[in-house]
Amino acid sequence: MKKFIFIVVTLLTACVAKREVATLPKSVTCNAEFQILWEDYVAETKKFSVKNYKPSEIFIEKYNLAEQNGDFYISGHLYVNEKFSRTEFEKIGGSLVDYGNGHFTFRIPIKNLEIMIKINGIERVELAKKVNLKIK
Repeated sequence: MKKFIFIVVTLLTACVAKREVATLPKSVTCNAEFQILWEDYVAETKKFSVKNYKPSEIFIEKYNLAEQNGDFYISGHLYVNEKFSRTEFEKIGGSLVDYGNGHFTFRIPIKNLEIMIKINGIERVELAKKVNLKIK
């Protein structure tokens, strides 16, 4: 009987430990690179609390994440409408450069990615691409 109770408690604990990962909102479009990043992010974070998330070395290299003060950042482009709140974006550690007409470049801690995609007014997200210059 004790063994049965131990197994049940272990299974319940395992079920509770997994968290629900947000899906990309239907109202937000993205480029292929961001879609792939999102799928990799979901795979890496589904077993952890995002608050304590530290990306793997493979993830850091693949997406060219920049480290600052212990946080890892991604950057890209946002296309927004009039409902977008710059203040709300900045509250989650993000920074923006405004190019006008609802186009921004952004930088945000990867641990706040799920929060970012839920911000009202974001219409499109594009991941920045790493550029390698070959000078002859």
